Parts: sequence; C-alpha cells; structure tokens
Amino acid sequence: MKKFLSEQAISLNSLIKLSDCLPYPFIIAEKADGETKHIYFNNVFVAEIGYTCEELPNEAAWFEKAYRNPAYRKEVMDNWQQLEKEAARKGNSFIMSRSRVTCKSNEQRWYLIKASVIDNVHIVAFVDLNNELSLQESLIQTGHNKDRLLSILSHDLRGPITNLFTISSLATTGDLTSDEFTCMAQLIQKQSFQVLELLDTTLNWARSNYSGFRMEKTTIDLEQLVNRIFAIYRNVCESKQLKTSIKFGALRNIEADAEIMTVVLRNLISNAIKFTPPKGSVEIGTAKNEIIIRDSGIGMSKNMISDIFNKTSASRKGTNDELGLGMGLNLVLDLVKLVPCDLEIESKPSEGTVMKLKFNG
Repeated sequence: MKKFLSEQAISLNSLIKLSDCLPYPFIIAEKADGETKHIYFNNVFVAEIGYTCEELPNEAAWFEKAYRNPAYRKEVMDNWQQLEKEAARKGNSFIMSRSRVTCKSNEQRWYLIKASVIDNVHIVAFVDLNNELSLQESLIQTGHNKDRLLSILSHDLRGPITNLFTISSLATTGDLTSDEFTCMAQLIQKQSFQVLELLDTTLNWARSNYSGFRMEKTTIDLEQLVNRIFAIYRNVCESKQLKTSIKFGALRNIEADAEIMTVVLRNLISNAIKFTPPKGSVEIGTAKNEIIIRDSGIGMSKNMISDIFNKTSASRKGTNDELGLGMGLNLVLDLVKLVPCDLEIESKPSEGTVMKLKFNG
C-alpha cells in the first residue's frame, strides 16, 4: 500500500473514501507536534468497535479506552513502542501486533493490528482474530477449570471431611466426659458448616465456569436478602463476638438475578466475617447506586488486591482458622459481570476492608 500511495499521490480525501470500502476496521491518523491525532474512523470501525473519531481524538484516548486494565494497557503500549523503535531502526514503515481490544460495548475482541506510516500519516487496519483466539483461550481455560475442580474434590475438601469423620468417630466412642462431648459437638458443628460452605462455593464456581447460570431478572429487596444471609452466619458471628450492622439508604431494591446476587453477597459477607478478628465489626449498607460491605478485619496489601483482580490470589485461613479455597472472589468477579455491576476494594493491612458493588446506570 505504501508504494502504491507514494507513486500515485492519492489525496487524504481519496484515502478516506477508500477506507469505507474496506471490510475491516480502519483508522487514519496524523502525527504532528509529537502527538498522533485521529483523522478518520471508517464505517466498519464505528460499527464493530463502537467508537467514533470524536470520542477517541488521539492515540492516548485509544489506549485508555481500548485497553482498560492498566497493567494490560502498559503491556500493549510498551510492546507497540518497542515495535516502533525496531521499525525505525530497520528503516521500515510497517508495524504488526495482536492484542485484545475492549469495544465500547465492553465486548473484548482479539485483533491483528497492522499499521503503516507514510510521511506523517498513519494507516491502521484491524484484522479480526477473535473466533480463533477465543476458541484457544476457551480450551485452555476449560483444561485449567477441570484441573482445579479435581484438585478441590481430591484434596481441599477431602481434608475437612476426613477431620469431620475423625471428630464424629471420637464423639461416638462413649469414652468422653460430658464437657468433652460438648466440645466435640461444637467442633462437628463448626466443621460441618465449613464443609457445606466450601461445597456451595465449589459448586457455584463450577457452574460459573461451565455456563450453568441462567439469568432471570426480578426485583430484589436487598434488606431482606442481606438479613437472610446474616442469619446463616449468626452462630459464627456470635462465636467471634462480632458487632454487625445493617443500614440501608436510598438503594433498597434492584433488578437482578436473585440467585446470582445471593451468591455474590454471601461470598462478600462470608469473607468479611472470616477475616475479622473476635470482637471486631462487620457493617453493610447502601448509598446511591452501591452496596457497601465494611469490616474491621486484618485487611489486604495493594499486591493482594491486585492478585484478586488478576485472579492469582491464594487461599488463606480466617482469623479463627476458617477454611478457604481461594476461589470465592474469583466467582464474585465472574458473576458481577452478569448483574451487571463493578466490584471495588479498598483495604490496608490491619485496617480492615471496604468492598463496594457499584451498579451501572
């Protein structure tokens, strides 16, 4: 294309007209005063990726909107700048890379991005790789999910169930005093609750990863839902002597899938209780378009929060040795996309944690 354009001296207007005849997204930009400004997006770009030239007036705006995760954005930008340097060093005017683009609709699509520079004019074409790469990712993820599920069933859940069997066997021998029997009964109750909670999380996680949830929106009374969830954890809260508070403001009802919201809130409330030490506090309330869960627990570092959103966080025991699989928040991150709402986490070590569910619109 470069040779053709230079030899035929096609005008910018002609190039714009030509771009609308192409079957793939196409950007025409111009570099001036150290800034790459967008001149034109062809019709396919606007229809497929969703943004207009006015919404993304320059390259900086493109990177911010197309790559919303800061870590991935930096990776893409660093790679692109390296390719530009290599092209300049070799005297080439052609750059090619592939990346996962977030469209205006929030859909993520894989593209092979081809850029050609003619004088100060940048011509960028997007070749759709989504079907091929999405299939590869899906197959890889399916393999990871199966391995994780087998690990949980064979190891993570086997331990607690074995402990429960051992405790119950001791309790039935008849060689225990009344106080020892009471202590054993309490241990059985604690272990049973933890095993049931782990099983519930495991099954919901498996359903999420294998498309088992079917959306059925209905009007949800948040106060009733939260009270039902807290009732499940009443004994745990009492044993840890936690101060709990439920206060609802403007946001009382939402339109969402009741089962999904129950799973999301149960996991967040369970985490708050689990990582709050005895005589601490757990509060839940609403403000405008968000549900806020606040605890006075052990908190998290910035790296731990980052690992949660990157889905690389490891499991850890609660302040009363409560068990965990490390998948509860992974499940929440998958399900909030279906609500839809966003999860925000504010936390510092030893200073507690605030988790917010922010509803769109």
